[in-house]
Amino acid sequence: MGILAEEGITFVGPAARAATALIMTAQTPVSLALIGPGLSGRRDADALAGELLSTWGAPSLVLSQDPDRDWRRKGALVEQMRAALATATAAA
Repeated sequence: MGILAEEGITFVGPAARAATALIMTAQTPVSLALIGPGLSGRRDADALAGELLSTWGAPSLVLSQDPDRDWRRKGALVEQMRAALATATAAA
């Protein structure tokens, strides 16, 4: 998570449940929500992403387990976050 702070990206978490993520985001504004696979609770990753954006204005990047989209590759996550932030900024 140090690389996120170095890039000036504010974050909270991790949170295993969508409700916890919403509470954390209410308490501390975030630059971008990273939503991983395996989220528990009534909301799936897409529903959480939509609610974070509509309620708190927090854009999200939903991480996939698809091997063709390996977000764990060095630098890949930062590249994807920059793209998601740029898209969210352009839409605002």
